[in-house]
Amino acid sequence: MNSLVKKIVIAGLALGLVGGAVGMYLFNDKVDSTKEMKSDFNLKMEDLYSEFNKDEKAAFAKYKDKVIEVTGVVKEKGGADEQHVDVTLGNEAMEGGTVSISLETDQVEKAKSIKEGANVVIKGICTGIQSSGGEGGSLLDDLGKEVQLKRGIIISGQ
Repeated sequence: MNSLVKKIVIAGLALGLVGGAVGMYLFNDKVDSTKEMKSDFNLKMEDLYSEFNKDEKAAFAKYKDKVIEVTGVVKEKGGADEQHVDVTLGNEAMEGGTVSISLETDQVEKAKSIKEGANVVIKGICTGIQSSGGEGGSLLDDLGKEVQLKRGIIISGQ
């Protein structure tokens, strides 16, 4: 083989090994549980929702990817399967708005004991707000907004 081809083959193999090592590291990297994270904010569900409802951009800048401990009343629980549970907090004062928290997998059993109407404290990472209404400034845009948190853990509640 000519020396240029050998250098190209060796460089390709070296890049492949480095790429494979980085890929394995990222694949096996464990994400810290929200349980281990310090809360950036402690808020009532109404206050968190109100901030997003008043000025979505400012609230998004303030809370996006922050760990929030939210206190509120369980409006409903749901989940697609035994490894996924969402807890929705809300009341009439929020005018149809809610705070929805997708719980970590290890919280499923604990979530089973929580009843609708229960007062809870749940810690999660804020991902923003979503509207289930239509587009174009219709009345539906103001209904059904939900502040969303992911990787939630139940601090207290029954």
